[in-house]
Amino acid sequence: MEEAILDTLDQIELIPYIDDLGQAAYYLTVKTLQDEVIGRTYRFQAHRWLSVPITIVTPERTGE
Repeated sequence: MEEAILDTLDQIELIPYIDDLGQAAYYLTVKTLQDEVIGRTYRFQAHRWLSVPITIVTPERTGE
């Protein structure tokens, strides 16, 4: 079944949809970052006795 799906996808001409696919992928990436990454604090284990907290923040827009 998987092979049949891959074969079908190989035969589909995606060029007419490339802009829409790119925009959709960009939107999903930004949405995921906003919903699941930005604002969270992660701990980077620099050594077995040292972990560094790293908080992900949004970049401030200056001059734009």
